[in-house]
Amino acid sequence: MADERLRARPAVYSAGAFGASMLLQTIVLWAVYFYAPPSGAVRLPPEWMGLALAGGRIVNALSNPPVAFWSDRLRSPWGRRRPFLAVGAPAVAACFVLLWIPPPASPPVTALYVLCVLMGFFFSFSLTMNPYAALLPDITPGGCGRVAIASWQAGASIGGVGIVMVSSPWLIAHGGFGVMGAAVGAAALATLWLVAAGIREPAPVAVSGMAFWREITSVLADPAFRVYVVSLALLWTGTSMVNSAVVYVITVLMRLSQDTVGAVLGATFVCTLAAFPLLGRLTRAIGTAGALRWTLGAASAVIPLIAAIGLGGVPGTPAVQGYALILLAAAPLAGLLVLPNALVADIAEAARLRSGEGQEAMYYAVQGLILNAASAGASALLGVLLALGDSPGRSLGLRLIPIVGAGCTLLALLAFLRFPGAGRPLLRGTTSR
Repeated sequence: MADERLRARPAVYSAGAFGASMLLQTIVLWAVYFYAPPSGAVRLPPEWMGLALAGGRIVNALSNPPVAFWSDRLRSPWGRRRPFLAVGAPAVAACFVLLWIPPPASPPVTALYVLCVLMGFFFSFSLTMNPYAALLPDITPGGCGRVAIASWQAGASIGGVGIVMVSSPWLIAHGGFGVMGAAVGAAALATLWLVAAGIREPAPVAVSGMAFWREITSVLADPAFRVYVVSLALLWTGTSMVNSAVVYVITVLMRLSQDTVGAVLGATFVCTLAAFPLLGRLTRAIGTAGALRWTLGAASAVIPLIAAIGLGGVPGTPAVQGYALILLAAAPLAGLLVLPNALVADIAEAARLRSGEGQEAMYYAVQGLILNAASAGASALLGVLLALGDSPGRSLGLRLIPIVGAGCTLLALLAFLRFPGAGRPLLRGTTSR
């Protein structure tokens, strides 16, 4: 019975990543396109939508540390983390659904509506997902099996992305954006509640006696975490812009119809999933940090190629060029999905072993604070770039997005070269399973 529970634990834990990725990926793929389509009725200018997304991300960033401080100290019969999932999941699902059913209104009123809904969504997201993320070091003491569970988590995340990629265009075509939002929101709620019901937390470690601000500065003083989070913030800035422009890339640069978005994104999902075994072998060979360094280098080389899709002199049709890039991007995308979660868990547990105090959620919170600030900047910049051209015959801004994104990724690689002990595990067992 114990062995069965152990085998089930990765699947149950990874269900949370599945639900969260469905919510976020749907927003990344469709929110700007829904409110500011390249043709047809525009509800909001793209710059306004970018600012609304930035506002939501700022709320996400600012709410993460207080939630983490509370979660690390909570003592209840249900544990430190699970109560947050139980309460936060319905709130985040409700806000998600509201995003796709705006009332008829003028652009300024619509902008205010979108801003309020996104602020509610991202606050609830922090309330739910920061404690969820902090469960990873809790349920993998000593790092044993951590990369394996992080791979399950990443597989579930890419699975959620894949479901959205394949199903959302069909749902939109047959029921509209409101039906799509209700279906995705209900599915995400079910998976997050599954984690709350199915995971049993270990006995809590000693509570940190630090005050709130002192705990944040303590996390930022960790040299390994500082290098890691600066690198990841740069990476996040670049990849967030590229991810948010994917539907535009397919419909404008690859010159395919909106009905084919699911097929293109489904191919991305399959190729990325197929790259996971290669990633596992690479991680065992050179360690989690070494594999992340390789991933950053590969991503820096692939991302700028997106800007050349459909240009004269490039071999193949625009559609063929896009599909070729999907194959090239599969391994780097797999690495970006798996490795950061495993590495920050290593860093957080190494700090706990040094100090004897549990601050795992605060590590994820400070990471979230910085990454959401980066995402806010990326969202605002995305809107500015799209305003320079996001349609056939006027695609300058759309082509600039992957170039700017690749520059951010290259800077992330240069920053990560300073990571202490890159290529060696911080904890025994983190690269062996």
